[in-house]
Amino acid sequence: MVEVTVDLRNGANTSGSEITGAFRPSWQEQRNGLGTGSFFLPNPLAATISKGDVILGRLNGTARMAFIAERSQPQLVSVSDELMEATKWSGRGLLSEWADSRLHDTPTLSNMARTVPVLDDRVMAWWGPDYDETGDGWVDSTVIAVQGWESTFYTGLPAEWSDPPALWIGPSSGDDENAPAGRCLFRRWTLIGEGPAALDYAGDNTVVAYINGRRVGEGGFRRKQRYEFEVTQSGWILLAFELTNAPDDGDPGGNPTALLFSLQAADGSVYCRSDSDTKILEYPSVDPEVPLGRQIRQVMIGNPLLEGVWTVTGTETTDDQGTTFPTTGPMTYRLGSDSPWDVVSQACQRHIDIRVDVEGRTLRPFVKGTLGDASGLTLVSGYSDAGIADPDSVNIDDLQWDCPRAEFDALIVRWARGRFTRGSGSRFGTLDLGQIEDQAVAESIADGLLTVVAEQENSATFSVLNPSEVPLPHDTLAVPGPFDVNESETLPVTGVTISGDDDGDAQVDIEVGSLVEDRRTLLERATRRSDVTGALGGRAAAAAAPVTAPATSSSAAGGLDVMVSTVAGQTVGTEAKSGHPPSVGAVTEFVLEADDASSATGDTVAVIAVNGTTVATVTLGASDTRAVASAGLVWTPSDTYTATPTDGGHKGVTLYAATSRVR
Repeated sequence: MVEVTVDLRNGANTSGSEITGAFRPSWQEQRNGLGTGSFFLPNPLAATISKGDVILGRLNGTARMAFIAERSQPQLVSVSDELMEATKWSGRGLLSEWADSRLHDTPTLSNMARTVPVLDDRVMAWWGPDYDETGDGWVDSTVIAVQGWESTFYTGLPAEWSDPPALWIGPSSGDDENAPAGRCLFRRWTLIGEGPAALDYAGDNTVVAYINGRRVGEGGFRRKQRYEFEVTQSGWILLAFELTNAPDDGDPGGNPTALLFSLQAADGSVYCRSDSDTKILEYPSVDPEVPLGRQIRQVMIGNPLLEGVWTVTGTETTDDQGTTFPTTGPMTYRLGSDSPWDVVSQACQRHIDIRVDVEGRTLRPFVKGTLGDASGLTLVSGYSDAGIADPDSVNIDDLQWDCPRAEFDALIVRWARGRFTRGSGSRFGTLDLGQIEDQAVAESIADGLLTVVAEQENSATFSVLNPSEVPLPHDTLAVPGPFDVNESETLPVTGVTISGDDDGDAQVDIEVGSLVEDRRTLLERATRRSDVTGALGGRAAAAAAPVTAPATSSSAAGGLDVMVSTVAGQTVGTEAKSGHPPSVGAVTEFVLEADDASSATGDTVAVIAVNGTTVATVTLGASDTRAVASAGLVWTPSDTYTATPTDGGHKGVTLYAATSRVR
């Protein structure tokens, strides 16, 4: 028989020994979950365990899962028809240390300024303190004009400005007469003292201002805007600005863009003002983000349960296997109530899967859909076309399938200009797309949701007798089908429960389920979050159309997602490229572009498949530099796309997916 045992580990979970006398050990391994564990000890042996001890569960000597002794429950237990005084010890997996911590101000409680109004949210976005502007093309701002100069566009502007040394700053491509239309982003760190303070700012044409990630106001260039607040603890403060220059509708010239600001104490002394030391990101086609790896590492800072205790594999931008994390859009969390586990678990809903090393404290993130292997466990039921199986070979018991009916087969959809129904069924669900201004986009999202919901959400539970190999969560397993045991259905493992009886013999219970539920949940959640910054009142990510882009699409309300890209002067080759969508979206077109067609000797073709099914083919003619193929599908980060190219000699080739989405 297979044996189940538990070890008492040292605090670092690096060594230990088997707990003598322990019986009925049990633990549950969960896909992207905390997991739980328990065991019994006769009294007074139970006193050898203390709350907070690390317990390691083993199956036939192989370490499977570590959990923490959190609760003791003395009780009378019937063992071999005799009553025994014993204590049940139980607790959650090691990841509970992430759940028991709380999110602090960024980067630590000790060096960030505290302000009134109190900052309640922590935003993972370019305008927040967790973002690192040392990369992504941030440079020193260019001085456009000196405030108060005569004979410039900004002479006398803004009215009632109190800090003449402040400089009008902007992009290097602009001057005091003209600049390209579009958005520029600014960031400036400075120290600030205790007491009342005020931020004065102006921007041409419009500017949105943030302090430590909080949106504090919006204004233009003719009138000064002021935001007053109080500093209760001196320290570092982050100023961020989003400057937008409207297109020039008249003759060329007379359309500059620039930012002006001054951060002052109550006595008029200046902490910092706009100058060339302010960092600028000029006309980004895509807003920079806080990469997932950095988000996870940042929330460990200042948490005694995590900082210096836990290790996260990969880098700030890549996962455990070196794969680049997908984009997330701005993410917002509640300070003091949300935990670092909320950051990880929310990422698991859309972007990553995780595993935890059974020894030590190491979190391993993987881009969603890349974790797990085909299980080596072969399930043998008692029946087949060949007749009743050899009883000694049967290793599955109590197989139970759950095949529910879809919750709805039609939708009542609310969009910005009214309501409409979608679907041919009679059982209605509701979908709120109140921020979507384009009915075609709303219809596409609704159709995608109906398609996902209509997919079969099969799941099953069963026991494995004398397992030769036990899979891990995320592994896939072929299970005898719900209506025909001769036809297996391969599903991912969502949970593994391992328990031992009074003699230590193992019972293994396995849960498997489709990923449809995950996809449906994240799609519903995404469609509800039309303003991704929530209470911060910031700009919705879906509303940020690129200022400039190498390709355009009239139907791409969400943007252009790069699927394949080569450097200038290189052809696309013939190697298939695979990846995951960066967000939930309705794909309206696939766009294939090239910088140069002069050396092309034939067509460059991209065949696009999603989850193994071909959805579109884009053909770029030998003399063309742009081709478009229509599409009509909804994808999510849990899907996998593959682009298989035929090299026609075009250089600087890029394949885009034009999406309409709300992230």
